[in-house]
Amino acid sequence: MHRLKTRRPIRRRAQETESDDSSKDAAPANAPNSPDQKSEEYMKTQHFKNVAEREKKRENLRSKLAKKKGTASNEEEPDPTIDKNFNFWKSVRKSFALKNLLPAIFFMFISTAMQTFGSAPLLTSNIANMFRPELSHSVNRGSFFEGWYIKSVEPSSGETLIVIPGLYTPDTRHNMTEWAIRQTERYKKDQEKYRKEYEQKLEKGEEVEPDPILDVDYDDKSQWPPETRRILQREQREDAPTSFSHAYVMVLRSARSENEKLATLYYKYSSSEFQAIPTKEGFSFKIGNSLFSNDGVTLDLAAENLVQHSDFDAAEYVARSKQRYSDLHPDYETKPFEFGAPKSLSVKGQLAFAQAKKVPKSSPSTMGPISYSPFLEYYQETISQTQTVSGSLTFEDSGDKTISEFKNGSGFIRKDWGYHYPKSWIKMQTNVFRSKPQSSLSVSITHAPLLVPSNILFGILSWLPGSKSFLYFNSFLITFYDSSTDTTYNLSKFKGCKLDKIDFSLDGSSEPIEVIDLVVRCPHQTNKPILTLKVKREINSGFVLPGPSIEFQRMAPMVEETADAAMLVKFEDKSGVLFEDVGLFGSVQIEGAPLIFKEK
Repeated sequence: MHRLKTRRPIRRRAQETESDDSSKDAAPANAPNSPDQKSEEYMKTQHFKNVAEREKKRENLRSKLAKKKGTASNEEEPDPTIDKNFNFWKSVRKSFALKNLLPAIFFMFISTAMQTFGSAPLLTSNIANMFRPELSHSVNRGSFFEGWYIKSVEPSSGETLIVIPGLYTPDTRHNMTEWAIRQTERYKKDQEKYRKEYEQKLEKGEEVEPDPILDVDYDDKSQWPPETRRILQREQREDAPTSFSHAYVMVLRSARSENEKLATLYYKYSSSEFQAIPTKEGFSFKIGNSLFSNDGVTLDLAAENLVQHSDFDAAEYVARSKQRYSDLHPDYETKPFEFGAPKSLSVKGQLAFAQAKKVPKSSPSTMGPISYSPFLEYYQETISQTQTVSGSLTFEDSGDKTISEFKNGSGFIRKDWGYHYPKSWIKMQTNVFRSKPQSSLSVSITHAPLLVPSNILFGILSWLPGSKSFLYFNSFLITFYDSSTDTTYNLSKFKGCKLDKIDFSLDGSSEPIEVIDLVVRCPHQTNKPILTLKVKREINSGFVLPGPSIEFQRMAPMVEETADAAMLVKFEDKSGVLFEDVGLFGSVQIEGAPLIFKEK
């Protein structure tokens, strides 16, 4: 029905038009007689007329454009309707829009970071291990370190053992001593070359005066060139055994008697003796004959690999430690620190770990969203918040054996890695409590740059006004595990928590006891939890842990590790107090300028 209604008017209109035209113009001899044929012919005629009119208009427009440009009217011109909406400056502004420039800025950022100071190996390793940060990054070029902090405590006897295996690589391009040694090796090669030329000329019968370089014995450091001798003397590197790239195993154990001075046992191995073992879960690697994994450790440390730090490094640490304590406690005169002399101990034994409690995480690591950035100076990862420990280790010195035994021990594992340690940091940890022994608390507060200071981009951004506020930042990672409820609480900065209070003081006792008060609030979380922590430790009575030194480009004594601190922990939320207990055998590290954490 609709089709008939639409066709009839057309047919009638066509007939009316034909009848009107027939009165004006005579129909051709071969004109069609039927109405349908007449209307079809008319439509074709109208179509050709319309096409001709459009072509005529275009031709007129081309002619006008040709006259304006001073060209002949019969030259072919492009159809102006094609580019009528084109705007050059609009296209330029669009191409320089921020959303179009972001990919270019991102790739420029990556290329800049990779080109500076050998950061490409660690950069690519961070990306490859982003979702498994506990694995070894195994960077063998550029400034780099990594270490696994493995702590075990036997609550019944108070036995405390800390094992730290790791890998260290200095930045050789800024290591003047290694440069001096490489320069001396070049001199030695030149000496061999001159000697061959000198002998060849003598065989030919030529008269040649011997070069003075032929009389130098480069195996004797006293005969090295003056500039290399000055560098060695300035940096005190002759007796620094922790220089250059190497793997290491540090062992710290609690004192066996009241008069025993605590000493860090530092076992040094070549970098080639570090071997990462592929595994589907956790980590696993070997250093020498010792094996380390998240399931346990097997130690076979020979006394011949034990090294001591130089007197120069020890004096530098004492001066730096004295300055830090004078900044924190101006009215207190610190007692002189005495380094314990490590004995020629060999360590053998095995420890097994089980029932590990990991920190729940929605991002690649416990550092939160910032762990996605591969350009940071320093990273850390909590591998095991708490775990059971069983086994024993034997320490032997010339037939004298002592055994560290763990039957119902409690353990903790953390990994640190990066270019070097932050400028300032506070680390505190305990996983032995009086009433809830398997509970655990881990606190890490750092002041570090957003980018590595040696990065070119860091140098450019540092010129901007107020750049210190965003290039350097304070961050804290705090995790608390309550064994009574089998619940882990994350009170870190990226969770919306804030450091409400941090104070350092000395108590009134005769012994130099340092007191650290800490309060953390999380107002943006549902239950609004609050953590209150009071830590007490004796000053200058712990171990001295070596760390990667930027100034001397080696593993030098860096921070005091207290392994017997007492920690009063109180955890509450809007419903009331959920946990209150005393943590024993706590570990405390404070280095740099901790007063910076009091800045709001």
